Amino acid sequence: MSYSTIVSLRPAGFAALIVSVTLAGATLESARAESGLHFVYWCQGDPYKPWDPAAREVETPGGKRGTLTANQLVRKARWAAREGRDDDAIAYIKACQWHNQESYKDIDRDRAAILEYLRNLEMM
Repeated sequence: MSYSTIVSLRPAGFAALIVSVTLAGATLESARAESGLHFVYWCQGDPYKPWDPAAREVETPGGKRGTLTANQLVRKARWAAREGRDDDAIAYIKACQWHNQESYKDIDRDRAAILEYLRNLEMM
């Protein structure tokens, strides 16, 4: 490869780098904007009973969590949202995220999107 070829490729390479950085920033921004829903998705994918005794003691609208899986908490949240019990639905999602207190502010911030998602969620 000659020097002139390398020089002619440099601006394109620099432009590609700028585009990559811009896209990565946009992706991070969209992930941050959807972070409340991210916690619901995480709960949906967790089919295991809680192993930590502290998790079983978390209060939910229906009493203590007990051995409910995170997925089961999402189901309860779904039914609560469909019945118009929005505060209960959000409480079930927060109970699923008991180990991550930082998630509560994102869940509260994205409350409307989470409730809309739960109302339209089809589960088996």
